[in-house]
This record gives sequence, C-alpha cells and structure tokens, in this order.
Amino acid sequence: MIHQYSIWILPAAAFRLMLVLKRRFRSVGTVSYTSYQIKVKGWLDVRWADWFDGMRMHHENGPVTVLTGAVPDQVALRGYLCKLWDLGLALISVNPLPESEVQDV
Repeated sequence: MIHQYSIWILPAAAFRLMLVLKRRFRSVGTVSYTSYQIKVKGWLDVRWADWFDGMRMHHENGPVTVLTGAVPDQVALRGYLCKLWDLGLALISVNPLPESEVQDV
C-alpha cells in the first residue's frame, strides 16, 4: 500500500537537492561569458530582441541582421542558433569576438 504522503517525498527531495547544488555552484565563482557576433540572412525585427536575452541587434547592407552579445556557454549559443532556425533565417556566420572588442558589446 502506498502511503498517502508519498507523492510529496520525491518533489521535496528534488527541491532539497536543488538548494544544495545552488549553494555549491554559487561558491564556485562566476560564469565566464564569451561574446559572439552572429550574422543571419534576413531582417529580424527589434521586437525579437527579448527572445535573444539582451543581445544587440543591427542591420547591415542587404537583408542581413547582426546579433552581438555575451553568451554564457555553448548550450546557450546553440539555443540562440535554434531560435534563428525556428524563425527561418539562414545562418551566415558565428564568430567569437576578441577581448579587445568585448567592451563595445
């Protein structure tokens, strides 16, 4: 027979584990971000800027949109690329920015 409170054991244990991991990773240090410039073919309206977590957007000659900003890790970068794919935009280039250009981002 299943105890009537057993449905709360797993969520409570998961919550405790989440708190322990959060404390442990907070003490490890800060995340080092890498700045990227992503160029896509097509015009991406500025209303999509929130979808890309504060990356700067501007347009170049021709139908080219450039996204520039700091990305915390490769998983986040892949997430941005998937969003661009979902919008039907063709990828032109993805380039990490040199440290000298990071201040401008």
